[in-house]
Amino acid sequence: MRFDSNQAWKDASQAVAANRDVLLALGGVFMLLPAFAVMVFFPMPELPSDPDRLSAVLGEYMQGAFPYLAITRLLELTGLMAMIALIADPGRPTVSQAIATGARHGLAALLAMLLITLMLVFASLFPALMAGALGKGAQLLLGLPLGLAIFLYGSARSMTVLPAIVAGRILNPFAAVQRGWAISRGNGWRLAAFLALLMIVFVILSWLFLNGLDILFRLGLGERGSRFGTALAASAVSALADVYFAALMTAVFRQLAPSSHSGDMDKAQ
Repeated sequence: MRFDSNQAWKDASQAVAANRDVLLALGGVFMLLPAFAVMVFFPMPELPSDPDRLSAVLGEYMQGAFPYLAITRLLELTGLMAMIALIADPGRPTVSQAIATGARHGLAALLAMLLITLMLVFASLFPALMAGALGKGAQLLLGLPLGLAIFLYGSARSMTVLPAIVAGRILNPFAAVQRGWAISRGNGWRLAAFLALLMIVFVILSWLFLNGLDILFRLGLGERGSRFGTALAASAVSALADVYFAALMTAVFRQLAPSSHSGDMDKAQ
């Protein structure tokens, strides 16, 4: 199947509109609240410009915040899986059934995402390390762009992994990654271009929105009030993005695996 980005966005938008109230509620519980709690109680420290000091600051932060970040990520993935089940299952599951599906497959999703991240980090760093042997200029001009392209390509190919887990009731993370990549085979660069465009638009719009709000909060609420207000707004923007991303992943999966309408998705009932 040839990927059609316009159709994917149209299908995703229609799915969000049809299930808006439930999806926003799930996003609020599983994405907004945990992210807001992390931003308030474990804010990212100010990062120094010195590379040696930077690694020490990040290491210290991760040492204290890692358990909470892991729990937040697991909740987010559970919510994503529940949204995918709600959108994709032709059996029209209830909210509780969708959450149960997300909870059953949340760990498999987390392990699959960790596996994908490790593979992509290694694959994307390899060109930079190889180019580094030729000098810093080659590393910046050749290794870094190539590494970013590899990471984006792999991330795009992985868009069908979570829907594949829900559709096939897959609990093995290796099987989930294999299934997702098989579905997206032949459409990697189209998916990568689509994902890159979405990321650019999202980063620009969210940056403008959040910085504008931060200025207003600082003027009206002061420094402390601004911190809470900006954290809440950033969590809400992130949760809304997750809602649309869940719908997009499902739309991409359905488009590239049309047999899912009578095959894998029927197993999800």
